[in-house]
Order: sequence, then structure tokens, then C-alpha cells
Amino acid sequence: MHILVLGATSEIAKYFCYFYNNDAVLYLAARREEQLAPLKNDLELKGSSRVELLHFDAGKPFELDEIKKIAPAIDILLVAIGYLGEQERAESDTQEMLNIIDINYRNLLPAINLVATEMKKRRSGTIVGISSVAGERGRGSNFFYGSAKAAFTAYLRGLRNSLHHHNVHVVTVLPGFIDTKMTAHLDLPRPLTSSPKQVAARIAKAIKRKENIIYVLGIWRWIMLAIRMIPESIFKKMRL
Repeated sequence: MHILVLGATSEIAKYFCYFYNNDAVLYLAARREEQLAPLKNDLELKGSSRVELLHFDAGKPFELDEIKKIAPAIDILLVAIGYLGEQERAESDTQEMLNIIDINYRNLLPAINLVATEMKKRRSGTIVGISSVAGERGRGSNFFYGSAKAAFTAYLRGLRNSLHHHNVHVVTVLPGFIDTKMTAHLDLPRPLTSSPKQVAARIAKAIKRKENIIYVLGIWRWIMLAIRMIPESIFKKMRL
């Protein structure tokens, strides 16, 4: 089995790699691949996988030479890249706004498409994209991030519909709150917050079960259902 992880420095990605750290070839891709060296060493020490490090910068979508070389062999692709950014800054800083949109959505598509095209030819494979419940309905506090994740969720839906006819499965992950470095500055409600290890374990289960859209904590399915049902005339007045 050959597994490619985009955004392998993320905490979720690291735990995900340990679930597959036997009899697999793990390709770990990140903007700063040198930061992956400790993970590579630990994976090779504790398991039987071969681990290769690749360069992938979500800020530079056309640097795909390393991905192109391995794309034909990939059985599982995990896209674990996310950039929360700063909403207030993005409202006045165009570059920050574009960073949020590009890193969470636009710049991911060329790499995913490369792998998806090869899976389609081979008629096998699984693609997993980590999106967000923030994309379920736009909120004033993070509408740049939410809109990018909404676009990513819609892309994964369309990709799933397209690739289903070629025996390729696509999983959309909607984690809710996650206790990571990216959210360390936020006061998250503990009952609604999952750990990176929980998310990774849920993804591994979804791959095995061929699930389509997963909420890591089941309560988020009902929370988002309730939020989507609020009339816009009321929702626009809420401070969320």
C-alpha cells in the first residue's frame, strides 16, 4: 500500500501515519520537509513502513514535480492542510485573505487532481479531505475561512460523485473543534472538541467502511443541522 499525506506536519496527519505504520510506503509531504525528519525516524523505528519525505507548499500550487513522480502508485491520499488565518486582518489585508482562500482550497486542487486522475485510470484508491463544519454556514467571525472550507467541501462532493463511477472513494472529514496548535489560542468547549488522535482514528475507520461524510463527534451532525435550519432573517442578527 502506498499512502501520500499532504500536510504531514499536522498533528492529525502524524497520528494517521501511525495507524498505517506497517507494510506500507508512506510519502510525507510538507512545506518544510526537514521538520518531518523526527516523525520519519520514529515511524521507521516503531513499524515496518518505508517513509519518504516530499516537498509540498500549499502556497505554491504549481510545484508538483515530486507529486507527479509518485501519483501513479498512490492508494490513499490524505489532505490534512488547513490555515485558520486572522479574520479581522484579512478584512483589510488582501494577502491574508488570499492566503486563507488559497491554502484551504484553491492551491490544493492541482495536487489532488494529479492523484485522482491516476486513481481513475487504475480504478482504485481513496482520497480523504479534511474540511470543516465552518463551511456548513458562513459566520461573521470567520467567513473567509468558512467560505474556503465550503468550497473544499463542495469540491469533494463533486469529486466523490465523479470518481464513484471509477471505483475510487472520496471521504469528507468535518471534525468540528480540534485541540491543535492552530486552535491553541481559542477557548474551545471540551464536550465539542476532539483530539488529533481521535480524528485520525475516525478517518482510518471511515476509509475501511467506505464512508462518505463524517463528523468526528456525532453531536456535530445535529448541531450543524440546527444551525442550517435557522432562517437567514434571524441568523444574520446573531453574533457567531
